[in-house]
Amino acid sequence: MKNYKLEKKLVGNDKWPRIGMIFVNGIQEEKILESKDDEKTIQSWKNIAVMRAKSIEPVKFYIGFCKKDDMAYLDHEFETNLTFAMRIGPEDINFFVFPKILKDKVELELVDITTESDEKYKHIILI
Repeated sequence: MKNYKLEKKLVGNDKWPRIGMIFVNGIQEEKILESKDDEKTIQSWKNIAVMRAKSIEPVKFYIGFCKKDDMAYLDHEFETNLTFAMRIGPEDINFFVFPKILKDKVELELVDITTESDEKYKHIILI
């Protein structure tokens, strides 16, 4: 077997850019999805993860999630240095951000786990 990484000099962190991701435990009390596009159930979830996407320079990026057998992203561009929230359902979930230009760097930070009625975050967007 050929060692492709060594042969092509694909070693080191600069050859493996990172995608910002955070893990959030599911909230067992929330209703289970009946299908992947069950928006009515998703909108009923009251618990949210408040996150911040940051970078040194403004970077356009996408937001997504990954569960056991499902990975998706929202086909809409955002720009960094944005605080936003996403709903938390009954399953453990990973939220991620990736830059439009994959070589750019976007970090994702978990700010808080709370509910959508939390007055502290009334000014941020809920996705």
